[in-house]
Amino acid sequence: MGKTSYKTKPSYTPASRTGEAGRARAGRHVLDPGRPARVGRAGPDTSAWEIKDFLTFRINLLYRLLDRQFKKMLARNYHLSLAEWRVLGQLATNSPTTVREIAAITYMAKSQISRAAASLVRSGYALRSKDAADERSAVFAITKEGQKKYQSVIRMSRERQQRLIAQLEPHERPVVFRAVERLIEYVRRSL
Repeated sequence: MGKTSYKTKPSYTPASRTGEAGRARAGRHVLDPGRPARVGRAGPDTSAWEIKDFLTFRINLLYRLLDRQFKKMLARNYHLSLAEWRVLGQLATNSPTTVREIAAITYMAKSQISRAAASLVRSGYALRSKDAADERSAVFAITKEGQKKYQSVIRMSRERQQRLIAQLEPHERPVVFRAVERLIEYVRRSL
């Protein structure tokens, strides 16, 4: 059985541009099954790629767009910041917990977590107490009001996930999830 080969082809084509001519005008490259290209053990030849073609750039762009969209939804409908939502989510699933534990799971900055947790305490969504094992550290726990807020936002978040995943064809969905998981594990091993 032969190896799958890849070529680079234009992408990111605006909706108004269609066909090969439109993609050629866009002048951007992505991996595409089809015509042969140089593919080694380390993957496809990326020597002609520009920064905008990098997988890391695209993932970052998607991440920032999703964050921007979600920030608007949280602020408008729930009066929460994105950081507050992420901390509230951790408190709802892992309460009580510390800033250090939340940072280890989310890779958020401890200072950002501390500010968000303090805001949640002021709003009545979380409680703060001293850590019995470490007097310098605080322990945060979700309140009943925090649980109500979490349940409200998680319903909206699940609906949002459904709409997002619906943008993929059914056969693409498991492939995307497996691919993302493999990339997470690959990068995590290098940290």
